[in-house]
Amino acid sequence: MNIFIKILTYSLYIMGIIWIYNIISTLYNFFFKKNTSSYYYHLNHKNNFWKKEANLFFIIVILFFSVRFFIYEPCYIMSNSMLPNLLIGDTILVNKFIYGIHHPLKNKLLIQNKIPQRGDIIVFQYPKNKKIHFIKRIIGIPGDKIIYNEYSKQIMLYTMKKGQYHLTSIIKYNFLLSPKNMLKQKTFFTNVFKTLKFLEYTEIINKRAHTILLLPEIINDHLKTYYQPNHTYYSWIIPPENYFVMGDNRDDSYDSRYWGLINKKNILGKAQYVLFNIHKEHNKWPIGISLNRIFQIIN
Repeated sequence: MNIFIKILTYSLYIMGIIWIYNIISTLYNFFFKKNTSSYYYHLNHKNNFWKKEANLFFIIVILFFSVRFFIYEPCYIMSNSMLPNLLIGDTILVNKFIYGIHHPLKNKLLIQNKIPQRGDIIVFQYPKNKKIHFIKRIIGIPGDKIIYNEYSKQIMLYTMKKGQYHLTSIIKYNFLLSPKNMLKQKTFFTNVFKTLKFLEYTEIINKRAHTILLLPEIINDHLKTYYQPNHTYYSWIIPPENYFVMGDNRDDSYDSRYWGLINKKNILGKAQYVLFNIHKEHNKWPIGISLNRIFQIIN
């Protein structure tokens, strides 16, 4: 667990004890001291000031904890996997309440709220290392069957009806620009493919459109595919309480296609807003802020 969270938690416990002690002490002196006026008259002003400051600090800590653990949490984007929608250097706000309230120290759901939906961009604990947080888009929900075509990059979605899987939709991609305008297409570079052009496509999930990046003529075979027993490769069935996620930068994303499914209890929240973007090179100080990224809604 993050050492910062532990320090804040122990500070909260200590300040809570002090706050409760101050309340009990004040009530005791008020109701049980025979000469209350004399007591308050001779009260040490420095101690009184310290108690007020401790109470104020405790309230501030409570508010901070409530927002940080149960409502919104900032998150810094450090990879290209969600291009073009999330950029390296983006600081985003993650809604932690939308799917329910989790215990701040234990990975346990206390109160259920909404159910994660296809198309949601979520922050979650990487299944193979809970200390690492990933951000991806939900493609498959419990009960779905996903078939991914590594050549056409299309996703075939099947849902269970009356004990059998039926094809519900085929997630296709459309060019944002016509072929004659392809020279104007945006180009993105990554550490894996440094000389190839990533093309922008429109993808529609749950009647919501968003932009993704693809390498149409490239097969991403440098990573081992996640395989479910008794199923063919690039075919997965999503069991209860699990989700299938992918990055929007499809050919440069390490996601469920390679390491498997994520459990609902590992979902930390839904990415909702980009606060700002900081221009920063590796091992160097920030050099600027992108004004066009301030307070953007994440689609």
